[in-house]
Amino acid sequence: MDEFSERVRAAADARSRQWPDARAGRERRRSIGRARALRVGGSAAIAAVVITGIGAAGVGFTGVGSAPEPSPSASPDLTLGQGDTAYATLPFPDEHEMDSHMRQLAAYCGGPVPETRAESEDFSVAYDIPERLDIDQQTGVSAGPAQSSAQLTFSGSSPLPAFVSGPSALFVEDGTVVGAAPDYQEPIVRTFQPGGTATYRWESIGGAASCDTESEPGFGFGTLEPGDYEMVLVTQVYNDEAAAATQSLRMDGYTLPVMSELPAFREGAYECDSEDRWGGITPLTCDPHALPGVEIDDEAGTVTVPYEASFYTEDVSLLYVSPPIAVTVTPNENGAEDFLLSPPVPGFERGTVPACGDQFGSIGTGSIQGPWDSMAGSLAGTEVGDALDPELWRRGSGWLEAEVTVPVDPRVWVLAQRDIAFDDGDGDASTESLYSAQEVVGWFDTDSGSDATTLKIVRYDGPETWPLSVTDVQWCEGFDSADTTDDNHLGMVASPSTVTLDDGTREELDALVFSP
Repeated sequence: MDEFSERVRAAADARSRQWPDARAGRERRRSIGRARALRVGGSAAIAAVVITGIGAAGVGFTGVGSAPEPSPSASPDLTLGQGDTAYATLPFPDEHEMDSHMRQLAAYCGGPVPETRAESEDFSVAYDIPERLDIDQQTGVSAGPAQSSAQLTFSGSSPLPAFVSGPSALFVEDGTVVGAAPDYQEPIVRTFQPGGTATYRWESIGGAASCDTESEPGFGFGTLEPGDYEMVLVTQVYNDEAAAATQSLRMDGYTLPVMSELPAFREGAYECDSEDRWGGITPLTCDPHALPGVEIDDEAGTVTVPYEASFYTEDVSLLYVSPPIAVTVTPNENGAEDFLLSPPVPGFERGTVPACGDQFGSIGTGSIQGPWDSMAGSLAGTEVGDALDPELWRRGSGWLEAEVTVPVDPRVWVLAQRDIAFDDGDGDASTESLYSAQEVVGWFDTDSGSDATTLKIVRYDGPETWPLSVTDVQWCEGFDSADTTDDNHLGMVASPSTVTLDDGTREELDALVFSP
């Protein structure tokens, strides 16, 4: 274990003794976990899956999660426990669940259409698909939803638990996969009974994504160019001990953090208590004593966890590919995308010195956010000597420490939101829209109390306070600082800033912005 990990682990041990052990029982946690999974299942996705079963036991629910890797991998060791509980030793994942999901489809990009892989005769799939489809990049399939489906039939002699991922769509040009319409729903284990069937429907809700990774860095897919393509649907049936154990953890309301971020998710860590970060699902390392038999091996990078024995009986790894159909992808015709990409108010430009009345449609703050709780409400009471004390925090994953460059004794510009009427130029007042911008209404000069030009954010500890004391207060002409009807004011330090992560990654910011 490196020095940083040892320091974080020691801090975690000390902090964990500050709180009493108050955890819900196993059945209560399982109920909460099911409710949480159902709640997140309504999130937006490019493709959705609707499951219906005839003669199949184990009705599943949908949620945000990951699909398995395209090729099978060796299952971890399993030690059966008593009753309906088994134990599996799992490696901590190398990537986040959604990253893994997107990576699975990305693995097809640039290659030929995958072939059906169905070594087992216990399953068969019948696809119901039209001869062709028209897909609008803004509205989805023009002929209506639920255009295609895969009916899965199980003919084995004994009940079999398995996951089903898909159908997902792959778009093909000249024999090469060039795009996809992913299925973002979390595959849920279900027990297939002999002779049982289940229908999985594919619906294009948000158009087609491209394999061009450079068009939207960080997401992995851009927008597929309009044109004519072939499309195939891919459906995967799978199970292994790792998938079963991971599913059981989520049913109990827990997940596993990625290996590289493990030091940031120990008992007492800031993000362990963040509902916004995890959507109600808790990293198991934040509360390792919550489930019986949990053992964490830091050196091996593994964790032993209990899971429902009924979720797994044998490894399954099958892939079913539909016959190709013709599709035409049409561009967005309603102009909404152009409107979003071209706001009527220009954004703040790096190096600009603001002035009273300036309006900015956007500000390039990057991954850094900084709440200043003391400024919520009316600004009328702000006086010389008051503390602003914004708290800097980095959004996103893939880091343990971040250094942010900050100016000494900065001027903090106060911004107020303004709704600006935007006429699309057709002369019809009914089509007029409102666009929000930030207007400069004043400023605070401050004393930062030191000559330090960097602040270090330690992910385990949480946001880092930037101590700023007000030395002067100025308001722009016409702005009433005593007006309490408008209390959503931002503060902006109009100085370029650099964020450097512990792995050396750098990010350039146009400004630092604080919000109530």
